Amino acid sequence: MVADPVSACALRSLDSAAKFAKVKAPKVCLQDLKKDGFYKTAHKCLKDDSSLLGRSNLQSALVRQWVQYQEHLLDKKSISSLQILNQGLQDRTYLAGEEITIADFLLYYSLEDTIGELSFQDRESIIHVSRWFSNLQNLLNPGSLSLILSRTKLY
Repeated sequence: MVADPVSACALRSLDSAAKFAKVKAPKVCLQDLKKDGFYKTAHKCLKDDSSLLGRSNLQSALVRQWVQYQEHLLDKKSISSLQILNQGLQDRTYLAGEEITIADFLLYYSLEDTIGELSFQDRESIIHVSRWFSNLQNLLNPGSLSLILSRTKLY
């Protein structure tokens, strides 16, 4: 069974979040992900006490909100869809506050290709998303070749 791009991003984000939290996550199959949904599957993988699901009720609610945004509202081809994300990141380092959560992992992997294809002008119009993406890129892939978010296009 070949994973669709959305499921592949969800599986990558679960795997990356488990490594980040230093949790041995159980194997997740696509059928479980589709049956239970991303948030419930993340809850099983990361355990109840994981800070990646939100430390407070407010953070947990924000994590669920951003997961639902990714599942239902995110249109990768629409800059206006990314403006919602940009507004949410206007006064925060991460989606649910000042600590990284599973929502950050999910949206990072969901937008990885999209951000790379945006022109500089588009990235500049969503400056908070660009800042957040660059921060996560450095946090999750230290030392690896990262996406260049500069004005100059390199050929």
